[in-house]
This record gives sequence, C-alpha cells and structure tokens, in this order.
Amino acid sequence: MPLITNGLDNCTPLWKGTDNNKRITAAERYVYPMSLDDQRLQATQAKLQSDIASTETKVEAAELLDADLLNIISDIEGKSARIEKLKADIAAMKHDDRIADLNSKIRAMEDQRDNLTLEIRTLSLQSDARAKLTLHQRDLASKEREMKNM
Repeated sequence: MPLITNGLDNCTPLWKGTDNNKRITAAERYVYPMSLDDQRLQATQAKLQSDIASTETKVEAAELLDADLLNIISDIEGKSARIEKLKADIAAMKHDDRIADLNSKIRAMEDQRDNLTLEIRTLSLQSDARAKLTLHQRDLASKEREMKNM
C-alpha cells in the first residue's frame, strides 16, 4: 500500500505499491488521493445509507409498537370494564343471600321432617298399643262368652 499524505508536497512522498524504488508521479499524486477520497466517500455514503435504512426500520417498528400498545391498552380497559360489570351483576343477583336463605329453609324443612318422623313413631306405637288392646278385648270377650256358655 502506498503511503498517504495530507496532499502537501513537502510531506513524505507517496510510494507506489510495495516497491520503495518507484516513486509516484505528479499526476498519480493528484489522482490517487482523489480516488481514495472518492472511495472513502462512497464507503461512508453506503454506510450512512445502510444506517438510514436500519433507522427507518427501527422507527417503523417503534410506530407499530405504539399502535400495538394502544390496542393492548384498549383491550385491557375493555376487559376491566367487563370484569367490573360482572362483579356488579353478581352483587345484584345476591347469590350469597339466596344461598343463605335456601340453607335456612333446608334446615327448617329438616327440623319439620324430624318432627314428623317423631310423630309417625308415636302414632305407630299408639297404633300397636290399640291393636294389642283390641286383641285383648276380643280375647276377653270370647272368654266371657265361654264362661257364660259353660
């Protein structure tokens, strides 16, 4: 590679290639740095264009993220409103109160069933006692007839 100077003639001369014996001509001294500057400018321009393209891509992605964020926020607000409405509906239905009322009715009916079961037992015992009494009365009546007939 040739030595590159700042373009002043009093600086170290540019050397062509790796052969130190060949000096660069005055025309080459003018054209060579210019072509290097052109190459540098082209490389810089290409890099800047790629940077611009990547930055534009990032900006577009950021704009999409903003739109997505707004959609998500509106979804969250909608779902929050729905949850609040459901909570209000549940409170309005008063399920807990209805369940408590039903449980108290169930207890009252169970107590009534227990009372009725006790009454059936009592009546059953009375029925058995009456049946035995009737049986004894018939037996007594038949024995009294036998005694009269004797």
